[in-house]
Amino acid sequence: MKVLYAVHHAQHLPRHEFTGGALIPAFDSPERAEAISDALKQAGGFYLTEPDDYGLEPILAVHSRDYVDFLKVAFDDWKAGGLIESPMASNLAGRPKGPEPENIEGRVGFFANACDTTIDRGTWEAAYASAQSALGAARHVGSGKANTAFALCRPPGHHCEADRFGGYCYLNNAAIAAQHLRNMGLPRVGILDLDFHHGNGTQAIFQDRADVWYGSVHGDPRHCYPFFSGHADEIGRGAGQGATMNLPLPPGTGNADWLLAVRRMVEALTKFAADAVVVSFGTDPHRDDPQSFFAVDEAGFAGAAELLRAAGLPCVVVQEGGYCPEALVSCGLAFLDRLQIPTGRKDERP
Repeated sequence: MKVLYAVHHAQHLPRHEFTGGALIPAFDSPERAEAISDALKQAGGFYLTEPDDYGLEPILAVHSRDYVDFLKVAFDDWKAGGLIESPMASNLAGRPKGPEPENIEGRVGFFANACDTTIDRGTWEAAYASAQSALGAARHVGSGKANTAFALCRPPGHHCEADRFGGYCYLNNAAIAAQHLRNMGLPRVGILDLDFHHGNGTQAIFQDRADVWYGSVHGDPRHCYPFFSGHADEIGRGAGQGATMNLPLPPGTGNADWLLAVRRMVEALTKFAADAVVVSFGTDPHRDDPQSFFAVDEAGFAGAAELLRAAGLPCVVVQEGGYCPEALVSCGLAFLDRLQIPTGRKDERP
């Protein structure tokens, strides 16, 4: 399986995040992606390559120009304004947003959807490289070269809206990959979000469209982040009504109930007649993840991959969350190993 992995992710070094009323050490660290890449190299059968640079155009197909321009300069403008540490929202703009403030503190709140996430010195470079990894994986699958590819993205993306960052996310890698598949000529693209947290950003980007289906299995937002989206009655709107599906699950959910929800998602994808699916893949449903209240284990992730493989859908897997180092490796390998087409059916080399 081809793996797109940009080492520039390590330039994103958040020192802290705001959670539970306090600044705490950031959960998202370079070691997350490095642990996965090391494990894939040792496992064999995975071909890690740096992505090509596809430029800003595919990113601007999803994100607004003013938001991208802000991300590029936010850290430098923050420091130029004499502020300490790193940009973090102390206030949030409502919707609809008014004019963009001139003050950098106001601009950060204008482009944030949560107050938890910092923008650091290397954040733009890392987020840009992460998006290129997603684009490379989409091009590999969309061109018919392989049935699967893995974008080892960091920072993650699915909480990022077209013009707002938050939840450790700055550019929506899964949305960028899905839109790129559409631009390559695939008529219908699905996004299956298996991260523990609902992909509020991805849903917001596509909720008015009928050509991109979004489905998510996640912790019930009445009990966990992002709290304000991901309820079962959110099914899309306007032309996109019926092209969004949410299956929030309660605390204590284990393999059986989680896989039943995943099965329902795959059946809906098949009914949608998706030409390919982008999988927002997080290992945080694992029972040992510090941000999860599920009890899924390696067997659950392997079972989810088998459901997808049985459906015969070309898959672009995009890394999202996962904050237990051991589960990042074991669950990632369990999922990717089972997702691959058996040797002899299709050459998965680059």
